[in-house]
Amino acid sequence: MSRRKFKLPQKQYKAKRLTFVEEIAMWLGEQPDLMIHYLKNRNTGGTPPYILMYLESMVDLKKINDQIVQTLTGMSHEFSVGELAERIPADNTKEFDEVQQAGHLLLKGYTLILQQRHRRGFAVNTGKMPQRAFSEPEAEKVIFGPHLGFNEQLSDNIALIRKYVDRDDLRFKSITIKHPSDKKVYLAYVAQTADPQLIKEVERRLEKVEVKDLNDVHYLEEWIIDRGLSPFPNFYYTERPDVVAANILEGRVALMTGNSPVAALLPISISHFLMAPDDHYYNPIYASFLRVFRLIAAVLAFSVSSFYVALTMVNHELLPFQMIQTIIQAREGVPFPIWIEVLILEFALELVIEASRWTPGNIGQAITLFGTIVVGQAAVQAGILNATVIVVVSLEAIASFAVPVYRASTMIRLLRYPMIILASFFGIVGILLYLMLIFIHLVRKENLGMPYLLPLAPFDLSGFKDTLIRVPRKMMDRGNLINKE
Repeated sequence: MSRRKFKLPQKQYKAKRLTFVEEIAMWLGEQPDLMIHYLKNRNTGGTPPYILMYLESMVDLKKINDQIVQTLTGMSHEFSVGELAERIPADNTKEFDEVQQAGHLLLKGYTLILQQRHRRGFAVNTGKMPQRAFSEPEAEKVIFGPHLGFNEQLSDNIALIRKYVDRDDLRFKSITIKHPSDKKVYLAYVAQTADPQLIKEVERRLEKVEVKDLNDVHYLEEWIIDRGLSPFPNFYYTERPDVVAANILEGRVALMTGNSPVAALLPISISHFLMAPDDHYYNPIYASFLRVFRLIAAVLAFSVSSFYVALTMVNHELLPFQMIQTIIQAREGVPFPIWIEVLILEFALELVIEASRWTPGNIGQAITLFGTIVVGQAAVQAGILNATVIVVVSLEAIASFAVPVYRASTMIRLLRYPMIILASFFGIVGILLYLMLIFIHLVRKENLGMPYLLPLAPFDLSGFKDTLIRVPRKMMDRGNLINKE
């Protein structure tokens, strides 16, 4: 068996008609790991009957030797491409007759088997993709419950879901995103509890998706949402198989793609962002207390600085006289209006959060400590900011981190900026107007046909069993989310 790396034909050969192998190599471009093998067997001589092509970095060489080389070299005579399918001991095989089709197979880890003077071939999946071991997701750490998360290998993630959902009606449906990426999206659901209309609607919307590179399930969100742009999340993303299992048992659908450790759950409501992954491992009373506490934290994170601006700049009459005196004394010498002070500190807080995200652990902690304590104290002593504003914004920041879902925490921080500005001009009236607009948006917003404010609007008392509070497990009913009777 001869083996060599392939080099593209030089200019002097352009006038010559290229072989099928050369056309495939030219379609791929300069690929240093493109390998070509010319196979000979003991019973044939002269021209090698088979040519193997593969990308060395994408394949398992042991698979190639065991499944292909030994089989082909031991054949008594040359077989056609169609006959090879019955003789190669491999499960995932495909035939091809186009250059682009062959190139895509090479990039997916397939080994191509071609014959001289033939413009068609046979491909065997010999891929060996790098993967990491299972670990606990950094963004979803829990005290109780499983400390296990997905990895980037789709087959491993499906196996984990099967481990947690031990039911014969667990289904995994494959949807191909045809244009132009030809990537697969997998739907995981429990047939007995999922609404068939929901499954059909998800499939219909996925068939309309057009993404160039589907590297993660996050790419799908903007294609299958009900309305246009909205600051409120449409999917609930998780890296935990126990969270996926719990949600699909309630009738939801999980979307997964290859090369991604994340699953997207839908449909969801706004109450999902008050739930932590380990709520169901606590006593119902304590779990309910935590959810109510998180709701209070979310309200504080959203509104504290806005009400501070409104009460100190517009609606002074609502504050006690002694508090007004304290604020005036604290602001003595500060050159900025109160709302500018608040915005400066809010922007500084965002800078600290963003800087700490992209720096190594110990350095990130040092940046947070320096940015919050040292710089804040120095700003007060220099007369740039007053201490009351630092207390207000710090309370707001701490409350935002009590929200268990990071996307929800980010959404809260984003939405409070317009409210601060409205509060500085219109006071409490501006805040109420802004809240009214948000509420109207939420009432109109749907998630695959399910109201986003469910069970609050439309009001459904039975829906509160596992939203704002958590009732004992024996009182819960799992099943159809949209057409409950």
